[in-house]
Amino acid sequence: MFSNYSFPAMSASTALLLLIAHPLAASAQSRDTQIVEELVVAASRLPTDIAKLSSSVTVITHEEITRQNSASVVDLLRGIEGVQITQPGGRGGIASLYLRGGEANFTSVFIDGVKVNNPNNTRGGSFDFTTLGLANIERVEIVRGPQSAIYGSDALAGVVNFVSLRPSENETSIQLETGEEGYSRQLLRTSRKLSANQQLSVGISQSEDSNSLSGGDFEATSLWASMQGQSNDQSLHYQFNINAADSERSSFPEDSGGPLMAELRALDQGESDDLQASLRVSKNWNAAWDSQVILTHYERDEFTDSPGVAPGIRDAVPPNSFDSDLTRQYLQVSNRYSWDEHSLSFGADYQSEEAESSGQVQFAPGFNFPSHYTIDRDIAGLFVDARLGVNSNLDLLTSLRYDAPASADSRFSPSLGLISRLPNGNSVIKANWSKGFKLPSFFALASPLVGNPELREEEVTSIDVEFSHRLSSNTQLRFSLFDSNYINLVDFDSEAFINVNRSEVTIRGGEAAIDLALSSQWSLAAYLSYQDIDVENGGKLRQRPDWQSGLQIAYQTSDTVQFHARINRLGDIFDSSIPTGDLELSAYTRADIAASWQVSEQLRLDAAIDNLLDKTYFEAIGFPAMGRRARLALDWRF
Repeated sequence: MFSNYSFPAMSASTALLLLIAHPLAASAQSRDTQIVEELVVAASRLPTDIAKLSSSVTVITHEEITRQNSASVVDLLRGIEGVQITQPGGRGGIASLYLRGGEANFTSVFIDGVKVNNPNNTRGGSFDFTTLGLANIERVEIVRGPQSAIYGSDALAGVVNFVSLRPSENETSIQLETGEEGYSRQLLRTSRKLSANQQLSVGISQSEDSNSLSGGDFEATSLWASMQGQSNDQSLHYQFNINAADSERSSFPEDSGGPLMAELRALDQGESDDLQASLRVSKNWNAAWDSQVILTHYERDEFTDSPGVAPGIRDAVPPNSFDSDLTRQYLQVSNRYSWDEHSLSFGADYQSEEAESSGQVQFAPGFNFPSHYTIDRDIAGLFVDARLGVNSNLDLLTSLRYDAPASADSRFSPSLGLISRLPNGNSVIKANWSKGFKLPSFFALASPLVGNPELREEEVTSIDVEFSHRLSSNTQLRFSLFDSNYINLVDFDSEAFINVNRSEVTIRGGEAAIDLALSSQWSLAAYLSYQDIDVENGGKLRQRPDWQSGLQIAYQTSDTVQFHARINRLGDIFDSSIPTGDLELSAYTRADIAASWQVSEQLRLDAAIDNLLDKTYFEAIGFPAMGRRARLALDWRF
C-alpha cells in the first residue's frame, strides 16, 4: 500500500559516501582473526564463558560497537539473530524489542545489573530502548530463552544486558557528532587513577535526533559515574555505577497511522527522568570459593500527554495523559564453590517496588475520567545453580529458583541444560529446557479504567538446541532450533473493558549464523532467522516477520582505517492501525555503512551513512522510516 511513497534525495549523503570511499582505498589495519570466547554476566550468577553456557547468547563487544558506529541502541540491535526491534516515528517514538517472537514486555533489560523494565507503564512493563544512548556502553549481552531460573519474574523470552565502560587510567575523551535530520551528539568523559587499586570515571552526554518524514523528535541528557577497586591482595573487588538521564520526545501516537494517515495532527508528548545505581562487591576466599553482594536502586518518573486517535476501521483512542513514578530496590547475596570440573552457586535475593500513577482520560469534551492508583510489590527469592562436569566432553547444568511474592502465589522456576563436545574437537551441541513466569504489570492490575487484580501470571515452557562447529580457528557456524509455549497471556477484553488472561501462543523457529575472518583485513558475519507463530483462535502477532536475515562485512585497510557495512533483510510484517485495520507491510532491505580513521593516537574521525540506498520502508502502518542520512564525528582523547 505504501510502495509508491518516495523520499527526497540527500546530496550530503552522496558526498559523504565519496569521502568514505577515498581513505579506504589508501590504507589498512590488521585485526586478530581468531574467534575468542566472551565472558557473559547476564546468563549466570557470575561472569562465565559463552562456551560454558547452555543458553543461546550473543555478545556485542565495544570494538564491534565502535566499528559499526550506529546512531542509536536501536540501530545497533538491528541485525542480531532472533531479535526484531521497531521504532515507529524514529527516536521520538517508542522502541520495542521482540526476542524470538515474544512480546516486548517478555524481555528483561538490565543496565549494570539494574533492572530497568517499568511495570507501571501502559505497555505491560516493556523497556523503551529509545531512552538508552550508546555513549557509555562497553558491551551488550543478549540471552535467548526463559531466564526466570536466574532472574525470577519477567524474563519469559530472554534478557538484554548493557554493561557500561569501565574506568581507564588518566584519560579524557571528547566526542562530537553531527548529521542530517537534526542529529547531534556531544560527550565528555574523564577517567582517573585514584590510587594503585582504584579508578574513577565520570561523564556527560547530550543527544538530539529527529525524523521529518515521521514527525518524531528526541532530546536526551545523561550523566554517569563509575568507580572500581580492589584490595591490596586482590581478593576483594568492588564496582559502583550510577547513571542519571532525562529525555523529551514527540511523535504521532501509536496505531494512529502516523504522518501519512493520522486524522488528528497533534503529537504525543513525553518526558522521563531515570536514575540507576548499582554496587557489586565480590570476595575470593580461596581458589574454590567466592561470594558476591549486589545492591541496586532504580527510579523512573514518566509523563505522557496524548491527543488520542480518531476512529477509523478500529475504535478511537480518547485523549489521555499520565504521570507515573516507579522506585525499585534490589539486594542479592550469592556464593559459588568450584572443584574439579564442577561448580555450585546458591543464594538469596529481595526486590521491593513501589509505584504511583495519576492521569485522566477524556471520553467526551468536558468529561475527564480520573485514573489514579498506588501499588507496591515485594518478592523474596532463593536460588541454586549447579554444573556437573561428567567428563571432558559432557557438562550438565541445572538451575532452580523459588520466588515468594507478597501478593501472589509462590513459584518454582527450573532450568536444565546440556553441553556436549563432540570427539572431533570442533563441534558442540547445547540443549536447554526451562520454564518462566511473569507477574502482571502494575498498570494491568491496578488501572481504574482497565485493571484486573485477579490476573494470573503469564507462563512459558521452552526448549532450544544449538549446534556449533569451528571450521578453523577463525570460522564458526551455528544452528539453533527453539520451541516456546506461552499461556495465560494478558489481553484486553473490549466487551468487558478489562484486562483478562486468555491467549495461548506457540512459537517455533530456528537461527543459522556464520562468523568468518577471511584474512587480517576482511571479516564477515551473516545470519538467517525464521519463526512460526501459532496464536490460539487463529490471531496474529504484530510487527514480527517470519523471516529475517543480515550480513556484516568489516574491512581494515591499515593500522589506522577501517570500514564496516551492514545489510538487513526483513520479510513481510503483519501490522494494524486504527485508520486501516489489519494490513501486511512489504518486506524491505536496509544497508548502513561506517568508516573510521585513527588520525593519531589522540584523534579518531568517524563517518557513517544510515539507510545507504535511501530505501522506502515502514516498520508500522503510516510511519515511514528515515531516508538516507549522513553523520560525521570526532573522538579526541588526551
